[in-house]
Order: sequence, then structure tokens, then C-alpha cells
Amino acid sequence: MTLAARPLPRVSRKAVALAVLLLGLFLASIGLIAMRHAQQEGLPSPVIVFMRLGIAALVFTPLTLPRQLPRIRRMPRRVWKLLLLAGVCFCADLMLFTEAIKYVNILLATVIASLMPLVTALMERFLLKIPLQRSMYVGMALAMAGGIVIALGSANGVSGLGPQPLLGVTLSLLSVICACAYLIIGRTLRTRIPFLPYTWMLFTISALVALVVVLPAIGDTAGFSPQGITWALVATVLSQLGAHPAFIYAVASLSPTLISIASQSIILYGSVLAFLFLHQIPGVPEILGGAIILAGVIFAIYGQRET
Repeated sequence: MTLAARPLPRVSRKAVALAVLLLGLFLASIGLIAMRHAQQEGLPSPVIVFMRLGIAALVFTPLTLPRQLPRIRRMPRRVWKLLLLAGVCFCADLMLFTEAIKYVNILLATVIASLMPLVTALMERFLLKIPLQRSMYVGMALAMAGGIVIALGSANGVSGLGPQPLLGVTLSLLSVICACAYLIIGRTLRTRIPFLPYTWMLFTISALVALVVVLPAIGDTAGFSPQGITWALVATVLSQLGAHPAFIYAVASLSPTLISIASQSIILYGSVLAFLFLHQIPGVPEILGGAIILAGVIFAIYGQRET
């Protein structure tokens, strides 16, 4: 007697998506460290972004085209327009944030990044017309508060807001808006497009957009250090081939607001990694803010279960 395979129930799919999301966030936190090392080695931020997107697009090409090309060709024009918009927003988010931290200190950039759950919730509520449970709003508020507590706690000893704070703040805000728009569009598309073709098309479109930005700097590759390129490759494996596919998988089952709230846990992961590998003991603001963020994520997960 054989048992027919049954599809996973809805709750189980969300549980798997949540586990994948948390793993992706952990990989992203390590990838940020690798990207910072690449910047310190003199590799320009746009070049790092292009390397990440270009290599990821190449890796996913043989995995996608042999079986998914007929499906891709049949996609309607409206889907292609949304894909183009998602690719532009995704690339812009990466480019804008990496440029923003050149002009404003990490403290202020972190405070602005903590606004992402609020912007995502507003977009999801008014653009997708999706009502959110009260516990989701509580989780959003706690995650934002935790991020601000950690950022403000790091203000001791920080001199100045950066070389061009107004430009840095503007770039950070634009990065948040692009990231939220990418999540909202991704939620819409991932209900129609399977994981592999969506991931390949998103990475390919974003890589082409990034190529236009970095084209003037490509001829100067002789000046790039091998150490910088190595760190960029590490960031590519961790962030682009590990973290972002996890986010793409999760957005098909989880609310964009929940994903943006959970993304605040990157700050918490960063503190843990700094303690384990850099022997940096977290202070009271980091511990308190991390606990608040964790509480916010738990509230948001509870709200997701109710939907």
C-alpha cells in the first residue's frame, strides 16, 4: 500500500518560508561584513553590486532556461513591466544604500532603515488593499523601536553626521522606498511566477541596470585589488546566492510587512557575530534593542498566523 504525496498545508508552507527567511537574514548579515571588507579594499560599491547581480544571473541561467524558457516566453506584457520595475527597484536599493553610507554615518543610516516596516505596511495596506492584524502593527512598532534604540546607543563617540549628511539621508530614504516597492511587487509576482524563473529574471534585469551604472568604471579593473574582489565574491555567495533567493522564496508565502519587520533582526545577528568573531561585547543598548526587535518579530509572526 502506497500513500499518495499530499501538498503541504498552508500553515506548514508558511513555517518553511519563515525558517528560510531567518536563514537568509543570517546569511545577509555575514554578507554585509564581507561587503564592508571589499569596500575597505578599495572596490567601488557599484562594482560590488554589479558583481553580485551578474554572477547570480549567470549561476541561475542554466538552472532556469532549459525548462522554464517556454513559460517565460508566454508571460504577458503586464508581468514583464512589473518585472522590469522590480529589477530597477532591487538594483536601486542595493546601489543607493551602499552609496548612502559614504556620506552619512552608520548611526543615522540605521535609524532611517528602521522605517522600512512602516513604509512597507503603508504600501501593503493602501496599494494591495490587504488589512493587517493588530499584532502586526505591534510587531512593526517594536522592531522600529529596537532599531532606533541600538542606533542611538551607538551614538556615543560618534563625531559628526558624515561628510554630506543631507545627501546621505536622501539616499537612505530612497533606498528604503525602493526596497519596500521591490517587496510589494515581488509579493504580487511570486503568486504567479515560480521561484526559478522569477529569481533568474529579477537578477538578470537588475544586473543589466547595474551594468549601465558601472560601465564607466569597468575599464579600470586593473586598479582593483585581489583582496577586494575576493571579499566581493564572498558577499556574492552569501548575500546574492544565499540570502536573496531565500527572500524571494519567502515572499510567496509571507507578508511583505512581516519580511521587512524580520529584516530588522540583521542588527541583532550583527551584534552576535561581532561578539563571536570580533570579541566586541554588546552594551546595554544593543542587548535591550535586540530584545525589543526579537519581541517585535515574534508579534509579527503571531499576526501572520492569524491571516
